[in-house]
Amino acid sequence: METSRETLQALSLVNHTWYQAAVPFLYEKLQLCLTTTPQLQEDVEQLMKHPLRKQYLRYLRRLDLVGRSGKRSLHLAALQEDAEGPIMLDNFLDRELWQRHTFRLCRGETTTPDYASLARFIAAVSNLRELNWVRALRFPQEVLDALHKYHPSCKLNLLYFYLQAWKYQGLSDNDMTVVTSPCLHTIRCYYYSNAGNNEVIESATLRSLSVASNLKKVDLVLVPEVDFVDQRIYRFEPTDGASDAIARLDTLSFSLNTTMSVQRFNQWRQKTDIRRLRTWSIGRINNTTLARTIGAVAPSFQRLERLELNLRETPRRSVGYWRSVEEMMLSLPPLKGL
Repeated sequence: METSRETLQALSLVNHTWYQAAVPFLYEKLQLCLTTTPQLQEDVEQLMKHPLRKQYLRYLRRLDLVGRSGKRSLHLAALQEDAEGPIMLDNFLDRELWQRHTFRLCRGETTTPDYASLARFIAAVSNLRELNWVRALRFPQEVLDALHKYHPSCKLNLLYFYLQAWKYQGLSDNDMTVVTSPCLHTIRCYYYSNAGNNEVIESATLRSLSVASNLKKVDLVLVPEVDFVDQRIYRFEPTDGASDAIARLDTLSFSLNTTMSVQRFNQWRQKTDIRRLRTWSIGRINNTTLARTIGAVAPSFQRLERLELNLRETPRRSVGYWRSVEEMMLSLPPLKGL
């Protein structure tokens, strides 16, 4: 290789040009682990003052806030699947697998650091577009205030939706500030098959739909938990004067191990404008009545593009069952993904 001064200068110029072109992509995503206050303060200090890490202030577009690192979450989830079999049957909404598997780690993370330094960092970022919260804790008010003030169009995705209403009757003031936030874009709820809280969590989520004006994605995940027993007290009841507003979701997902019923389908249909749905994961269809109920309102799914459903074959499945499913599929609009 030629090593003359002119050649090295040309290579240096090319390298500099490529780096400058790549900088916006190198610094557009960031994951922060929220463990202790000193660690969070140290991380923020590095981001604010380090010559290279300061690039995040200008180019950061997506911020993931987690209790532990994503790679560690994925590793532990893989070990558990090896021992116990698949945790979930689908990855319908996932862009990163670890987000779906973090529920076990979120549940044990009860440390609540002082979020003042995090709010200061968010205020200093020039154009934050997406914030993912992956912790089994209430979203901090000071961070929400920073979003509203400095990034009012940022999409807030609560990938472990947590409400005080699951302990106390009604929606608390703290719940309302998050649920009614114009930034709230996505919620994911986990409930456990042996905890007896399915109906309560689903009722609270349905209640939230009426007051979450900009909510677009809802994901309910049934966890086939056998060892863990949820100790929280669930007494949620819709408060008087509940809003009759209809949610304008574009994505509604039930994990594929969830058995859908006619009653459940009708409850969600009453609270959701199904004409706007683009992505829908139904869960498991076990009977002809549900398939025919969906087929009867199929013309209302005017924008539906992607559909996911569980039609697990069993010896009891009759010809009538498969015929009703076929009629349901024929009545739906043409799909781009199934």
